[in-house]
Amino acid sequence: MDTDAAAAFLREAILETARNDQTDPVQAVFDHLRDGTGVGIELALTDENRQPIEPYDLVCPDGLAETDCKALLDYVSGAGDEYDGEGHSLDLILIDLDGDGLRDLMSEYYTGGTGLYSQIDLIRQDPANGFSWPQDTPETHRQRVSYSINGRGGDQAFEILRIYGKPYAVYRDSFYGLDEITVGRPFAPIEQRAPIEVRYRYRHRARQSGDKPEGEPNDEATADLLAAVNRELSERAWHDTETDSGETEKCPASSEEDGQWPWHGAGHYSFEFAWSFPVRSADRCLAATVVNFLGSYRTDESACCAVWIYGPDYEQIATFDLVTERRVVSVQAGERNDADATPD
Repeated sequence: MDTDAAAAFLREAILETARNDQTDPVQAVFDHLRDGTGVGIELALTDENRQPIEPYDLVCPDGLAETDCKALLDYVSGAGDEYDGEGHSLDLILIDLDGDGLRDLMSEYYTGGTGLYSQIDLIRQDPANGFSWPQDTPETHRQRVSYSINGRGGDQAFEILRIYGKPYAVYRDSFYGLDEITVGRPFAPIEQRAPIEVRYRYRHRARQSGDKPEGEPNDEATADLLAAVNRELSERAWHDTETDSGETEKCPASSEEDGQWPWHGAGHYSFEFAWSFPVRSADRCLAATVVNFLGSYRTDESACCAVWIYGPDYEQIATFDLVTERRVVSVQAGERNDADATPD
């Protein structure tokens, strides 16, 4: 089954890249395998005054086959209110995703909202009807596939990768210490996609927030707390986020009014409380929580995380930035959900 073979190939590529000390082996592999056979077009949806353009003004690029051009023009003219969100342009890529010689359509569009969402649609070109529009009958359910990218509150990515000469849709959904990846042919059902899990361990060093990496806090109390945090982080360097999170350790309760450990209270959709540990400074036991900011920080590993320090009454004592190193500890390609599925 070629999807399983593609997942196995991708797993080995990530492992090999990790052995070469790449900061982000997953992204490095994605960059290397990205399918470059598509023709890209940016379509403006609003004018310079942010007013909707109707009809959309689209000119096919030179060299595009007449069949593909006609299908694209018909699709855009019939899109109606499909793109009525917060985006002002539409990124289109014409690319053969199913191997029939006709270019299919990949569109990416910013929809907005508090999560800064974008939507990616894969739309198959039918020889008789062009790009299927809209998806409203059971017969067309495999003509259109959609992916959502959460820009704030998620660390996600979507790629079309070329593996063994074929295009594959690859989706990454990531958390602290874990990349969850699915691999499948672009229009295959969800149950025919193969999963890959990449697990990481981290080493952090805390520094004064807002300062340069070599900066030191000015006041003695903050300096002592920073030093204490770094001692604890050093002892926990490269710890296993699954089995050794440090959350079994906690400060002793000083009164019945102490909040629930680890004292950071409710979270927020835009970040992840990764793990917590006690830190002692100035005769106090405080809760330190490593926070993973859920947005794609992958261009700057030092921007992934911070450590927030709390007292027992949910009082936030201090915030320190973290300079982060990360290493891959395992890459596992799991079995697809349909053990008896027919070959792709």
